[in-house]
Amino acid sequence: MKKLISALTALAVLIIAGVNFVSASSTSASETVTKIGENIRNHAASIQSENDKLLHTAPEVLAAADFSQYDTSNKLLGAKLFDFNEPSRIPYGDDIEDVINGRDNRIYTIGGGKYEVHTLKAAKGYPNVFANDLVLRSASGERAALNSAYAKDIPEYQVIKNLKNIYVENVDFNDFYSIKFEYCDNIIFNNCTFNNFTNNGLVFFGCTNVSVVNCSFVNCGNKMSDNTNGGYSIRVVGSKERPSSGILIENCNIDNSCGKAVSFTGSVDDYVVRNNKITKTVWGAIDYWSPDVSGKYVNVIENNVCTDIGFGVPSVNDAAALTSGVGCAAIFAGSGSSMPRTVVKNNTVENAVETAIEGPYELVYRNTVRNTGENSVKRYTASTEAVYIKPASSFEQKYICNDIETRGLRCFSAYSDSDEEYASIYIMNNKMNLKDGDASITQKYTRSDVEINCRRLKKLVISGNVGMMTDKPSVNIYVKDKGYTMDTLVIDDPCMRGNISANVKTD
Repeated sequence: MKKLISALTALAVLIIAGVNFVSASSTSASETVTKIGENIRNHAASIQSENDKLLHTAPEVLAAADFSQYDTSNKLLGAKLFDFNEPSRIPYGDDIEDVINGRDNRIYTIGGGKYEVHTLKAAKGYPNVFANDLVLRSASGERAALNSAYAKDIPEYQVIKNLKNIYVENVDFNDFYSIKFEYCDNIIFNNCTFNNFTNNGLVFFGCTNVSVVNCSFVNCGNKMSDNTNGGYSIRVVGSKERPSSGILIENCNIDNSCGKAVSFTGSVDDYVVRNNKITKTVWGAIDYWSPDVSGKYVNVIENNVCTDIGFGVPSVNDAAALTSGVGCAAIFAGSGSSMPRTVVKNNTVENAVETAIEGPYELVYRNTVRNTGENSVKRYTASTEAVYIKPASSFEQKYICNDIETRGLRCFSAYSDSDEEYASIYIMNNKMNLKDGDASITQKYTRSDVEINCRRLKKLVISGNVGMMTDKPSVNIYVKDKGYTMDTLVIDDPCMRGNISANVKTD
């Protein structure tokens, strides 16, 4: 470890002894972070409550509604989440982890500048700048940079376990391998940056009440050692034994994730992902892989802007990225997922190699899609629907008032070979513009505005949509169970009907 500058030795000794350089009238770190966490959870609950109204609104009413009464895009957490009393700024030198490690319930306000984070033998080789009941922030108007400076003979991977009440503000993390939290509660990053991470950025496994707000991620995963679509900027993972819940990701900028920008995997529930700007990912933008969603909560994906999805710069070891676009869906739920009470609202997806929105969501409302199927010599995919519907059996699915312009194969598409009987699908009051004849798209299927392909489906309503093709087959419905008849099929838009299965009872 580098030695502290001699003039600061006395101050450093006081810090290591546990002196809190905050005025005596200030609250403790524990009380501070608890209060910030409560305010954040109230904010997220308000967003979820507002969006719950949509789930209880009839499709016909929602299609005709004034969107302004449901627009929550102006409800945001600002960067100032707590009024801190500013203590004297304490420049620690380069040994910040020596000061913090193992010292709980402290508020550390540090001066601007760069601090090297080394490894600690006492922490089994892992660097540790986190503790229980910790506030770590730079002084107002300044930014502190924590730069990794690991010894070459010690593993870089940092794991923070079984901690609670951590608040980090105005700190830049540079060149880390990854920062992973396990079994932690009330972890908040506000107005921080995460730059040039070798593996993943922030990872949370089995954590509750996680908030990442007003943060920036650049080039996370730039040295991944395989081509498994890793290199996430933010990844939240849960198991049945250790679920993750109470997640808020809001107002973040994510640029060039060398995998997927935001990833939820396994038992992750009770989340809000909103008002984020995601650009130039190598793979997907907001990704749900094998999620275990209970239906107890309103999960919200809203007001996110996703651009140039699939056109980022791959990690140095990702040989597959340049030859495959599969896995580049912008907002994606896959691998046997079911997303009850999930609202995908008012998002924008522009210039995506593959699909804009894919999954078994309950409501997809007021989203804007431009140029999905944006193919090039660098990426290839034959799956380029604007919206890919994965049918659900336990709840109705509503796709309402979306504005779609795609260069891909279809505006709306659904496919399943399952024997389940699926519930209702409503495709209502959408604006469709299927740009046909684009030479850059490899066409393996007939283009159509809507194609539904499954074994059994109770009800399908296609109504109030504009811009559908009338000069070629625009709607194709395949219900493949020959012994089954749909309850209802409504198609009342100007369009050309293509293949309608003989066992489908039409209006």
